[in-house]
Parts: sequence; structure tokens; C-alpha cells
Amino acid sequence: MKFAATIVFLGVISGCASWGIPRLGPTRDGIAMPASTRDAAAARRGALMQSLPLFLAEDVRRQNARAIELIVSAPQKFVGAESFPKKGDGVVEVRVDILALALRKAGLVVPAGFDIAPENVLIAFGDRGVGPNPGERLAAQALETALFGRGVVAQDADDELRKLAKPLTAKNEAETVAQAIARGVPWLAMGRASASVGPELASSAWRAKAELRLSVYALGVSTLAVPWAGSADVVDVSSYAAVTRALEAVAQDAAARLDAFIQRQRGNRATLGVLVSGRKDPAFLIRLLESLRRTPGVAGASLALWRSLDDMAMIHVYAQSIKIDELAARLLRQDPSLRIESVETGDNRLTVSGPEIAPDDRGL
Repeated sequence: MKFAATIVFLGVISGCASWGIPRLGPTRDGIAMPASTRDAAAARRGALMQSLPLFLAEDVRRQNARAIELIVSAPQKFVGAESFPKKGDGVVEVRVDILALALRKAGLVVPAGFDIAPENVLIAFGDRGVGPNPGERLAAQALETALFGRGVVAQDADDELRKLAKPLTAKNEAETVAQAIARGVPWLAMGRASASVGPELASSAWRAKAELRLSVYALGVSTLAVPWAGSADVVDVSSYAAVTRALEAVAQDAAARLDAFIQRQRGNRATLGVLVSGRKDPAFLIRLLESLRRTPGVAGASLALWRSLDDMAMIHVYAQSIKIDELAARLLRQDPSLRIESVETGDNRLTVSGPEIAPDDRGL
């Protein structure tokens, strides 16, 4: 994996070696900020304050000064490597992902009206009395993955590896709905999946057809189900691969419909993703975030993911009644110098080229 360099070696000063100091700029876990003072506590707080434009607009910071002060007043868990040499400038590394999560949990990141998050979609496929069959297990996993690609967090109720804290015990649909409501689940997707496969004589391959029928519940609004049904045909040289791809294809279609349903229930408010490729330069990211925040139809924008994306960073954009292609067009009008690499309408995501990564920017 390729990471921005985090270590530089300083020369010997008065016979003593000084090393292991994070270099200013992007690091593996975040951003190394200049220390404004030799006092460690004050320097850590100052580094966090310097990083806040990556997460919060100026007016949000001003309106929530007290809540922000509570977070930065205990900065130890938000900082990583640091150095306060007797001679020269000090450095404090801000751990981006941990700080982003804390600000989000404090209710500072997501704008008003977007706080009904499209998270915790509970997927419960198959006959609840006996559980899902193998095809339904695969379909549920595919739907969970497809929703995640759209920024929607989902949980397969029957996932044997990532189990629910409180497993479902309901034996039919009505009981499952009641149990989900009691547990505060905002979105429930119940369904049945089936797949068939046969030889494709003309090509010596296999043709598989998958069907998926869903009952979708917006449990915060109603206990009435919204039905959806779809199918997909796939040809592959392997019968197993054909079935798998067909179930994944119909799950992708279902994810698009479910995502659109959630957005309608939320007043066409959506969380769009902006991937930034290249060097994770703080100045460039702040410039991009400020441009996004000025874009018509955008209620807010915040740096969301850092370490897990290697040479990319993820920004979440909270948009009202605009789609990802409209965001790209409006963003370019705001800042024509930006380079947009791709616009993925299916995944509500666009990719912006950031600064190029020089060879000495990469870590070991």
C-alpha cells in the first residue's frame, strides 16, 4: 500500500541525533500540523483547531464554539505522532478518521434535515421460520455490499460472521416488522430470491436468471410495505459464476431502487461522495471543501474517510434535490480549475484529481 511519507531524518545537532519526527502535511493516519507552541497541551489543541475547516464550515464552527471546545479540550485521543524539539519547529499529527467520527457523533457534521441517516437498513431475506436458502444468503450479501457502495449502511440479519447484537427471533413478516420497530430500525428490507441456470448451447456457456422480490418498510414513517421486484440474466462459462453474477446484478438494481426510496422519504436529501485522488494535500482539500459548500443545492460538506483509502480521501456532501452529475457541473462552475476524473451516477460518487504524488511523498 502507498502512503504519504511520515518520517524525515534530521541532521545531528551538537552530537545528538533527532529523528522520528512527522513531516508537515499528509501522513498515513492524518495530517501533521505545525505546533504553535512548545506547550504540548496547547499545541495539540491548536493543531485540532487548524484542522477543523476540513470538517466544518466557518459558520458551523462559530455557532458551535462551545461544543467544539469540549472536544478539543481533551485532544490526546485525536493526535498521533508529535515532536516538540528544543530547537526548531514542533509538529503535531491530527488523526483524521478519529476526529471526523467524534465531530459526527457530537452532531456537528450532518446538517439539519439530514440527520435521519440512511443507515441501519436491516435486510431479512427468506422464510423467517427456517431462514434464507443459499441463494438468498448470497443475494442479501450482494444487496448489503451494493448499498454500502451508495453510502447506505446495511446489515444482513442472517450474517453469521457479523451478527446482530440482538438476533431476530421472529418467524414471519409481521413479527419481523414489529421486532424491527421495537429495536428502532429505520429501514427494513424483506424479500425472497431465486435463481436458475442452464446451458447456453450456442456458446457452450451457462445462462443464469435471478429474481428478487422485496418488501421495503420506512419504519419511522409507516408500517406499510413498498413492494419491488426485479430480475437479471447473465451468461458465463461457469454455472456458479453465472448464478452469482445474476444475483449480484439484481441486487445492484434493488440497491438503486432502495436508495431512491430512502432519498424520497428524506425529502430528496442525499449524501453524495466525492473521492479525491492523489496527494492528500490539506490546502487543496480545504479549497475543494469551501467550493463544495458554496455550490447551490449543497447544505454541507465534510472530510469523512482518510486512512482506509490509501492514495484517496473521501468527502461527504449533503445535497438537497441535486444528483451527482448536477453537483459535478455546479462544482466546475464554482471552480473551473478542478479536474473531475469520473462521475458515477449509479453510486452517487464523483472523483476529483488532487495534487500529484511525488516519489518522496510515499511512505514505506
